[in-house]
Amino acid sequence: MMMAGRYLYTRCAVLGAANPKYGRFDAMEPIPSQIKLEPALLSRFDLILPMRDVPDKGRDRALMGHIMASHSDGGGHTAPLGPDILRKYIAHAKREVHPRMAAGEMERVVEWYVRVRAEGGADEAIPATPRQGEAMIRLCMASARLRLSPSGYGRMSIGGGVTGPGSRTTA
Repeated sequence: MMMAGRYLYTRCAVLGAANPKYGRFDAMEPIPSQIKLEPALLSRFDLILPMRDVPDKGRDRALMGHIMASHSDGGGHTAPLGPDILRKYIAHAKREVHPRMAAGEMERVVEWYVRVRAEGGADEAIPATPRQGEAMIRLCMASARLRLSPSGYGRMSIGGGVTGPGSRTTA
């Protein structure tokens, strides 16, 4: 958002969910054509992650077993980290970890952005914009904080499975 020649940075997270038009995502169609949202609104999201529901008897049985166990008397489910430990971990990461990107890491983000722009083509409804570049930097920094790493890039795979607004589904 721009106000009188200055940027107004916001610190607000928005999580949205949308169902595809025909109940399942089509890997051969661009995501924007499968979701009834205006391209201008869709381009505001940092990440668009299509979730494919592929029937698999083994996984379906295990999933329902887990759901049934959580509804039984004993619960049958414990979180790997308790809420207190998780709160302390997040507070420590916010307070103590201040990652920076090295020149080589920044170049990898630039190369990713240029590649995504080139792949989008002129006919795409939502081309990659500088907003997606900034989103990738935010994601790199968040990944570094999660790993308690001083590096903003580290082991994060840029573009690997992460889908931008104009991309086709790959999962």
